[in-house]
Amino acid sequence: MADVAARRKELADRGVEFVFGFYVDVHGVPKSKCVPLASLPAMAAGSELYTV
Repeated sequence: MADVAARRKELADRGVEFVFGFYVDVHGVPKSKCVPLASLPAMAAGSELYTV
């Protein structure tokens, strides 16, 4: 998880405010969700509920 925290800091230092998590559904259609950069560690741990 330390790598995620480092990546979050790097992105924040570059002025990034939001990130997109995505997956491709069973029909091949990409789905995404925009979340605040502060949520990146939780998103990387699986909290954004992309389970299909």
